[in-house]
Amino acid sequence: YQSFWTQEHYDVIIEPLVKQITNYHTLLSHDQYHAYILQLYIPCLISLAKNMPSPDHWKLLHTSIISYVQDSEVLVRQYAITTIVELFSSCGHDYLSLLPQTIPYLAEAMEDENDQVQYACQQLIEIIETLSGEDIQEYLS
Repeated sequence: YQSFWTQEHYDVIIEPLVKQITNYHTLLSHDQYHAYILQLYIPCLISLAKNMPSPDHWKLLHTSIISYVQDSEVLVRQYAITTIVELFSSCGHDYLSLLPQTIPYLAEAMEDENDQVQYACQQLIEIIETLSGEDIQEYLS
């Protein structure tokens, strides 16, 4: 199956898969949506990222997910950040190549009025600082 998965195939499925973050938050209870995100959605995207031919192919996936940090729904914003946290955690040091795209969204999300969004931002900062070995606070102001 590896020969089937080209960048073009990934490009076709990334946006519809990522968009699933918004499709269920109004249909499911809070607990069901939480379970869906943590048990199905995030593992699916992590598997997709890890099976891409190279880390160079992560940009579209990352850009698609991080755009939901600006969504009007609090849970979507929170889980978009949580998804990014898990991608950094699972993909490791190589995922730091996407830090320049992450910083502006993270800086904006840190100003969110919702405590859960702010907590997710703190988790993201921690994983980035752990992977990079650097304090990123100066880039967020």
